[in-house]
Amino acid sequence: MNSLLRGCALLACTLWVQTAAAQDEVLGAPEPPPAVCRAVFGAPPRATLETSARAAIPCIAVLCRDPSSGLPDRPLSVDIRVRANGSASADIASGSMGSVAADACLESVLGTTPFPRRRARTTVSLRFSEPSLGIDHDRVRAEDERTARQRASQPPEAPSRNDVASALRPASERARSCGGSGVVTARVTFVSDGSVSSVSLSRLDRESALARCIVGIIRSAAVPPFRQPVFRVNYPVRLAGTASSALPPPPHLPTSPPPPSMATPATLPESPSRVSVGSAMRGLVPRAAGCLRDAGGGVFAATFVFSSDGRVKTATVRDPNPFTADQNRCLQFVLRSVTLPPFRRAEFRVSFPFRYGPAPGL
Repeated sequence: MNSLLRGCALLACTLWVQTAAAQDEVLGAPEPPPAVCRAVFGAPPRATLETSARAAIPCIAVLCRDPSSGLPDRPLSVDIRVRANGSASADIASGSMGSVAADACLESVLGTTPFPRRRARTTVSLRFSEPSLGIDHDRVRAEDERTARQRASQPPEAPSRNDVASALRPASERARSCGGSGVVTARVTFVSDGSVSSVSLSRLDRESALARCIVGIIRSAAVPPFRQPVFRVNYPVRLAGTASSALPPPPHLPTSPPPPSMATPATLPESPSRVSVGSAMRGLVPRAAGCLRDAGGGVFAATFVFSSDGRVKTATVRDPNPFTADQNRCLQFVLRSVTLPPFRRAEFRVSFPFRYGPAPGL
């Protein structure tokens, strides 16, 4: 039971889902969960599914409030299915918290709420308009703005794919002036201030004039500062004697084409649907767990930013990040491979909790 409570507390601390609204932020900084949520996740199961679900309303109101529309005025109808071990899954049957991300947050919180240990299924009506909730919206909004300012002042965990390509593509094109033919792979190491600390080349003698010329040019590249100590990438350099000068994207930064779609911009949805987001995220769970076979068990949260073509712009494991460098590189490969159907808005931001290893308490 203690391990179950610790797992629930960790999920409460990291769980947050929000679209890229006007504030362009993801709520839920890595700080202790609100007291109302600790009371929900740390309490024993209530007598019935209905009372267990309604006990989570204050926590949902704090964690899943949509910043643009606030709490819903009308009740939500939620289908809840509980397994024999007390774990649950929840799906909104009617109504909405105000956005796809806020709906997914509600379902995730209810999926972590303790329920009676018996197989059961019910539909519960949840209301968020009672004054007894006691939520200070001005305080919550001020905390959100403070969190956004703090996050905006910090560099990213690692350079984005676009940052790396923007730095290395011009350098590789200038390297054509060094002569030679064919394609060599440059292993480039960036340090946290964005500068290049080392470059190694495949199939070339590092003491040769050609290698020294290429290395000197690539060492002049730079990316914006980032937080992790180093960032390494393999980048192909096509030399002057090669027929085509078109450079492929860096192979170390994986990309996947978006799903085929016949939709035109006029018919695309404003943002991805809750179903498509949930399906894409759940598909990553076993692959992410495969990166963490030696990490024991627990829950981590990852924040994604998708561009309108459905591709991942950035994918970051939220703090605290307990994983090794190799595990983080594997996670980056997996998390950046996910795609969503295209949509109209400029970008879509979402955080999702991933459970790995043995289930807590089992």
